[in-house]
Amino acid sequence: MRPLDITAIEQHARRLRSAEMQRVQGLMSAQMRLYGQLLGATVLSVVLHISGGLFRLFSWNPQPHRYLKRCA
Repeated sequence: MRPLDITAIEQHARRLRSAEMQRVQGLMSAQMRLYGQLLGATVLSVVLHISGGLFRLFSWNPQPHRYLKRCA
């Protein structure tokens, strides 16, 4: 039976662990990018909806138009 090279086994295990951690980190960063894009689109949609409502609210003018005064 040949002797086990424990240091070589440990180094190989560390390399495998490092590669797996980098793979998982890449997957998580891709998902976080997607979630960020979805969150940004949602926030933009909400802001546009609110701004449309605020525009209608502040552009309301209760005074009669000038051309209606001339016609009467």
